[in-house]
Amino acid sequence: MTNGGVRKVSEKVYLLGDPYYQVYLIKGKNCALVETGLSYTVPKVVDQLAELGISPEEISYLVITHAHFDHTCGAFGLQKTFPYLQTIASPVTAKVLAKEKVVASHFVEDKAVVETLLGKAVIDEHYDISFRPPATINVDLIMNEGDTLDLGEGCNLHFYSTPGHSPCSMSVYLPLGQVFFPSDCLGYPFKNKDIFPMYFSGLSEYLNSIEKVSGFESSILAFPQSPIMPGEIKIREFINRSLKITEQVHDFIINNYRRGRDSEDISQELFPRFYLDGMAIQSKSIIKVCTELIVRRSLEAENII
Repeated sequence: MTNGGVRKVSEKVYLLGDPYYQVYLIKGKNCALVETGLSYTVPKVVDQLAELGISPEEISYLVITHAHFDHTCGAFGLQKTFPYLQTIASPVTAKVLAKEKVVASHFVEDKAVVETLLGKAVIDEHYDISFRPPATINVDLIMNEGDTLDLGEGCNLHFYSTPGHSPCSMSVYLPLGQVFFPSDCLGYPFKNKDIFPMYFSGLSEYLNSIEKVSGFESSILAFPQSPIMPGEIKIREFINRSLKITEQVHDFIINNYRRGRDSEDISQELFPRFYLDGMAIQSKSIIKVCTELIVRRSLEAENII
């Protein structure tokens, strides 16, 4: 670990950002960033790249894994900083980020996180909170299921559609070093070993995505908002636990609903379980929406609503 918080996690992959929002550098002949961080992480990422001796002109690609605010709001700052950057996303992500109302709401949440971290003295008090967000976020290159991107020097990125967390979710796999970037398709891991099963757009799709990625030979699991996880056995155990907890949460929702509890009551009980660690720097309102969504998706999966 260097003074700037940079960590080399494999032969070609470096961890940038901070403990709350990670950005990954893949350093082939061409360089790519996977995940965007938030608006406040952009200056830190720029400094970390300089620390590694990488100039702005050397960054060729930025991968947006899906269209939620905590995976997109750093994109605009990175696009302005790196002159040759091409932004990559799925077709649905590109359409979502072309909508002004969606992007405006994303930066409301971005600002809420910034204010929380300022209050915790995580961000320097001189951070410019007057940051003016863009109307939309541009995407240059579309990646579909099974597409690849050759960065040179053995770095060949593979893109996979992994919906369920969102309709536009995409995961990335780097065979060199067996590094898997799951975005949120496996849920959010907490320090207490619990996992937030974030099937916000569909339970069956989410479960299918977990099953799909369980077949990857992964030695490093590179989360966007949690510590990396090394080791094939630990990763396999984590994926199995993610699948099990998802099914348990679904059963909890359905069983309680059939006993007469309403969906709002069930959501309120789930909220404190998942409003922890990095999730707790986001606004309470957005996490309440998240728990409401998984209750709704479970009920939809059983054709109850």
